[in-house]
Amino acid sequence: GVFSALEQGSRWRRATAAASADVKEGDQLWMENAPVGEGTRWRCVEVCEALSDGRFKVCVDGDVDWIEEFGMEDEGKEWMR
Repeated sequence: GVFSALEQGSRWRRATAAASADVKEGDQLWMENAPVGEGTRWRCVEVCEALSDGRFKVCVDGDVDWIEEFGMEDEGKEWMR
């Protein structure tokens, strides 16, 4: 599901670099997903590929044609646990 910044409440946290280093295939994460000007909204996504450089790809809504790539530096801005 998707929720707004106001609805997210206790779901939001910034993990430390050590805690976030273990993102692996199959993990469920939240990806920021909102049209410009509509505030922050988050969508649940699944990690479909862990890359060797600490980056990873997520599959959005189970759609193999909608793949986004993130890194640990994006945590708390573009994605969260």
